[in-house]
Amino acid sequence: MGTYHNGSDIDIVLKGDLLDDEKLRDIESLLDAMMLPYYLDVSLYSDIDDADLKRHIDTEGKTMYLRRNINVDEHLNTLHS
Repeated sequence: MGTYHNGSDIDIVLKGDLLDDEKLRDIESLLDAMMLPYYLDVSLYSDIDDADLKRHIDTEGKTMYLRRNINVDEHLNTLHS
């Protein structure tokens, strides 16, 4: 929260009722395979216990992608092929 410096990572928080640790690992693997010049720190919103961090995400976070009613397993399988 407000701790940017050179070499900082990009924090990505995923929200979704169908997301779990296995899907998180799949998504992390796909992002890692992109070989971006940044470290991406990906986490599930549901795993965050810190109320202040959640409030910060809710007020300051930016939505990068929004999709409703997605079959996560089917979508990940499409990306892997």
